[in-house]
Amino acid sequence: MKHFLQALKSIEPTATREFFVEKPNVRWEDVGGLSQIRDFLLACVEWPTRYSQLFSRAGIQRVRGILLSGPSGTGKTLVAKALATESGLNFITVDAASLLSKWVGESEKTLRQVFKKAK
Repeated sequence: MKHFLQALKSIEPTATREFFVEKPNVRWEDVGGLSQIRDFLLACVEWPTRYSQLFSRAGIQRVRGILLSGPSGTGKTLVAKALATESGLNFITVDAASLLSKWVGESEKTLRQVFKKAK
């Protein structure tokens, strides 16, 4: 059993082999000037987890997803990493180039697989 436990430390689960799953170390203090966005994301992501009994009593359902959009360099990834760090969530990095395919339906299939494994 001790050999098994030792080997278990050095293997990577097959479900996450294609992704880079990390616990980022970005804090909200590292994100400047986005206090309204921070408050909105905390209310959507962290509060339903932290105060689940209140949300269920009020009949409020959790947000199923959030889409961050905007031009490059506006801090979308930084905000997502800070939210993951402060909320204790995993952060999955997916290379956009790996999602695209020239074959009809393959990009959609790859995207479905990403969400299935993330779930």
